Amino acid sequence: MKNSFATYVFSLYWLFETLTTVGYGDFTGSTSLEYCITMVFEFVGFCSNAVLIGIMTNFFSNQVTYDDLLHEKLSEMDLWMRRLELSYKPYYIPPRLGKLIQDTVADAFHFDFNLIVEEYTLYQQLAPKMQTELINKIFGRFMSRFKYFFNSCEQGFRNEFVIQLYARIHPPNKEIQRYGREAEEVVLILSGQVNMFTKRGTKFMQLPANSLFNDYQLLFNLKSNITFKSFTPRYESEAQMQAVENRTRTMNLNGEKFQDLLELYPETA
Repeated sequence: MKNSFATYVFSLYWLFETLTTVGYGDFTGSTSLEYCITMVFEFVGFCSNAVLIGIMTNFFSNQVTYDDLLHEKLSEMDLWMRRLELSYKPYYIPPRLGKLIQDTVADAFHFDFNLIVEEYTLYQQLAPKMQTELINKIFGRFMSRFKYFFNSCEQGFRNEFVIQLYARIHPPNKEIQRYGREAEEVVLILSGQVNMFTKRGTKFMQLPANSLFNDYQLLFNLKSNITFKSFTPRYESEAQMQAVENRTRTMNLNGEKFQDLLELYPETA
């Protein structure tokens, strides 16, 4: 029995030594057949190592940084604007408007949460528990700002809700939701304020940062009975009005996706 066990240990030792191409030479073949078997295993080990090295090299060489992704998106946007200008000659996009579009896209790209599923496949391959840990690690601070909403949601609903959010930047006095229209997005106010108006245009309330709206309308398929507009502070100059820091930032979720999540997680609904 002992001799049999030692034989298995020796066989495994020789196999790993040969496949990994270490080859100490402490055990060698003595017949032509043993030499041939050794060469076959050495070749298999060499090929396996070559494939592994190739995969690792490809993985690390294809690492894309945030700046690379941003440059790619802005290049696509620039190409789209050029095609638009060619299609509507002699009209053209004013340089100021073009710069504003690029700045808005760059800022939105920086804040979009749904990049985690659009640009990377890793998230969908994780187990639910690991997905939750990742979401809490990356977006925990954001969710704590809207804890009165997220604390009452199922964990799966919370995870899917957050990773589907995309950013919106609203200039002063921009209409976000019009009276009498169906809501298309759930809106979470990240910074700035949103004014609320009656049907006749009378302002009656202001929502601060860390508030959200349109969830109730989407939940019950109701038309909005309020007009929501981004807050307009007093400005001393045109440049101050156009400054990005004076705009209202929101994180939005598509209304159809919100309703799909409610069907998947009825306890949250």
